Order: sequence, then structure tokens, then C-alpha cells
Amino acid sequence: MLDPDQVYRVASVLFSRLRSDLKNDFRPALDAFGERSKRFRQTRAEEQFQKKRSATEVPSVCPKCGGTLVRRIAKRGERRGKAFLGCANFATTGCKFGYNLEESA
Repeated sequence: MLDPDQVYRVASVLFSRLRSDLKNDFRPALDAFGERSKRFRQTRAEEQFQKKRSATEVPSVCPKCGGTLVRRIAKRGERRGKAFLGCANFATTGCKFGYNLEESA
């Protein structure tokens, strides 16, 4: 399936091969589609930027219960001595959400 940017490129190539008398008829339609293609490229670039940004951000709110995340050090297990973000509601509600800090860097 082609996205609007790819379709515009194909249409531009086909437009360049039209006779000059037909170009006048199709020029407004090609220009309008070019504007849509430009908006599509901008939207796609913004989405990719937001996706990349959200993938590198460290969360500050627990996605499970909405509590705040606090920095902790693992006391046992294979991650012993390593830093992670744990939910502040662990003692009250038993929320066990954790976010490894070393792997996000």
C-alpha cells in the first residue's frame, strides 16, 4: 500500500510526461495533492519524533496505579545493587511496578 507521499511522487512523474495542453488542466489537482502530501510528511515526522521521545523518557508516574515513582536500589535477586524506579504505593497497595534505570540509558 502506498502512502500519500509515494502517490504524489508517482503522480509527479506521470504529470511530467503529459502533453502541455493537458498539464494546464491537471496542475491545480496536482498542487492540491502536493499540499496534502506535505501535511502527511509533517504529521509522520511529528509522530516519529514523539514516539522516539516517549521511548527515551523515564516515567515519573506509575502506569499501573498512578502513584509516584521513587528511585530505589535492589537489595536481592540478580539485579542486586542496581538502581530502579519503584512505585511509592508498594507498601500500601502492593503495587510492584518497576522500571530499570540502567537499561534506559
